[in-house]
Amino acid sequence: VDPADGRWQAAAEVAQRVNFGPGGEDEDGVVQKFPKFDGFVFSKTGVAQISAALDDLGSGDTRGNVELRKFDGVLLRLKGDGKRFSVSLREPGVEGRTFIAPFATTGKWQIVRIPFSQFRPEVFNRVYNAGGDSKDTDAALGSPMDLSTLERIGVRFEARNQSAKRQNTAWMDELNSSSSNSFGLELEYVKLIPKGDETDFILVSCGGAHMEEGEDRDKLVASKRSGEKIVRNSGLGYTVVRPGTLLEEPGGSKALVFDQGNRITMPISCADVADVCLRALHDPQARNKSFDVCYEYGNDVDGNNGGYEKIAQVVGTSDNYLTPALSVLERNT
Repeated sequence: VDPADGRWQAAAEVAQRVNFGPGGEDEDGVVQKFPKFDGFVFSKTGVAQISAALDDLGSGDTRGNVELRKFDGVLLRLKGDGKRFSVSLREPGVEGRTFIAPFATTGKWQIVRIPFSQFRPEVFNRVYNAGGDSKDTDAALGSPMDLSTLERIGVRFEARNQSAKRQNTAWMDELNSSSSNSFGLELEYVKLIPKGDETDFILVSCGGAHMEEGEDRDKLVASKRSGEKIVRNSGLGYTVVRPGTLLEEPGGSKALVFDQGNRITMPISCADVADVCLRALHDPQARNKSFDVCYEYGNDVDGNNGGYEKIAQVVGTSDNYLTPALSVLERNT
């Protein structure tokens, strides 16, 4: 992102202060390498934004020829101030709708990955979340987001989305305070996540099912989740496999359970995990999914079922067990 090329424009409501330009020096006197989007909005509902026309973006052969329908989502590398920001996608014209996907910043450099499926329409100046029964809201929603009709992409700040309490200071002092009305974000790049039919990278992770509750388990799971996050934010199509306790025994002799939610407790053979990974390489249902896998739950020594009940068994000639098992799991997890 380069503010000097004129492709990105800063805008805000009346009487707001918003800047987008080369970064200056931070609090430690270090010169900021990337452009900064910062400012102050004076009202509790104040909005500031930088945006660019999709026709102006792209590089090389794709310059001016960006087609969102060929991609899965948006990827940003940035350093925020701990506040919440949003990525916006807008339809053309005065009547065009805006679709919003919020994200939180950590105060450190981070990569933010937002699939297009996470964008929600803005209704009555608010991001709409499904579940309401208002006829007026339903009418305002209109048709689902059509990637081929979108015109602009932007990054915005809204004071009302912040959780920090408003400080009781003079209004001029508040301009330089860390209140919920001030904001700052360094932005290195905005990229699109390539769409593909198959996964690009498979990570065998761990949910800690084989360990007792405690500090050691928490540290292990935290480190594994950190690695998973790096893979998800890489822009590659990924599959994260979290097996139960690994056993050195032949595979293919027991039914497998696929789940999401870190609830598995049964073991699984290394051979079965290897088979799942090999099948996932060429299975479209495995792309951009994380899941747990273990042996089928059976009755324990007390005769209690392990938490899963068999409600049906489908018999077929195909040995492809992975596609139907993953088809019911959530994507972008």
